[in-house]
Parts: sequence; structure tokens; C-alpha cells
Amino acid sequence: MSSSCLTTSEISDLFVEEIESQSGRITDTFDDGLRLFQRSVFPRFEDVQPQDRLQGGVALKATLDEICVFPYVLREVCSNGAVMAHSLCSYRLERSIDETSEELSSTISEAITACSQEKSFTNSVKEIRSTLHVEINLALTLLPMISSFPGGPSGDIARLILEQVFAEGLPSMFGLMNAITSVARDTEDPEDRWRLEELGGGIAAGIFPKPPVNAPGVANSFSRPVTVK
Repeated sequence: MSSSCLTTSEISDLFVEEIESQSGRITDTFDDGLRLFQRSVFPRFEDVQPQDRLQGGVALKATLDEICVFPYVLREVCSNGAVMAHSLCSYRLERSIDETSEELSSTISEAITACSQEKSFTNSVKEIRSTLHVEINLALTLLPMISSFPGGPSGDIARLILEQVFAEGLPSMFGLMNAITSVARDTEDPEDRWRLEELGGGIAAGIFPKPPVNAPGVANSFSRPVTVK
């Protein structure tokens, strides 16, 4: 594993400063010194359907190996969040022992600014809106997704997601996305929560994961890769 000149606490402080400088606010933070997961929203809203408002923001994950800065969308009616890792504005930064604190801080700031653009939120809303009336075959769609959680309680996750889908009515991509992010909201493990929110964001874009072969997680099992800058 590579190390970096910035601690998770310092990265968090930078994230807070950048978000607040754009009139945003932090909604969630987990930091154990080795992993940082942070989410934020801006005063930027759009209805995906009547009385169903979305709010745009930015999500950040930092580990010993990488820093991910992705657009983030919060569905206000149920407080479900989706991490839009597939967005053209997404950044996945490999950490290096050769980087300086100034260089890394500058790169993170640039990534946050890119993910904060209004067009990023607008594109996310369009993707989510396009899923409203798209019916799905749950058996064919759900099982490959759940298999992407090796060693985890996949049966429980599948059951919870299915319960959420049918609670909202006829199965649709929109319902599946919100079922996944609803389960994510109530998931205690920060890594699993992030994976589920990233999976929900992928569903919004019609990016379905394939059954992985020795894949370490959801992010590596999409049918096409996320944008890496």
C-alpha cells in the first residue's frame, strides 16, 4: 500500500472548506483514520417527478490507496443518496508516495469543483428521470448485483432490496435504484454503504454489473468502467 502526505482528517478539512465555500453543507462523515467517507449537498434542487425533489452534491472517499470524488444526488422524500461514479465529472485519484501536500490538495480541490458543476447535477437528474417507467426483470437484474458483495450478507441485502422494490409498486429501474439506496442508507458498514450508493447511481445510468470473477467489489464489476481522470 502506498502512503500519502495528507491524513484523512486533513482531507476532510479540505473537503469541508471547498464545499462550504460554494454554499454547500456536509451531510455525513465517517473517518477512522484509515478510511474517510464524506457526503455533501448544495442548495440546488430539481424535481424528478411531482413532489419528488432531488438535491445535488459531492461525495468523497479516501483510503490509503486512492481518493474518489464523485457527484452525489440526494432524494429528499426518503433521504436516499446515490453516488454517481460513472459521471464524466467523476475523479478516481491514485495516491503516491511522491506527491506533495500542495499537489494533492490542488488536485482534490479541482475534482470537487468539477463535481460541483450544475451541469453535473442536471445530467444526473436526467439519468434518474429516464428510469421512472422502465420495467425490469428483478431476477435477472438483482442477482448479478448482489453477487458483487463477496463475503457479505448477500441474501439479506437481496431480501431487503426486494422488499423495498415491491413496497413502491411495479418493478422499475427507478424503484430498484431507490431500493438499493434505501438499503444503503440503513447499512452500518461505511464501505458497504458506499458500494450500494455507487451501485444505485450506476442503475440510474443503466449501467448493470456483471457477475464478477475474483472481483473485490461492486465498483470493479460494472459492464463498462467508471470514468477515471
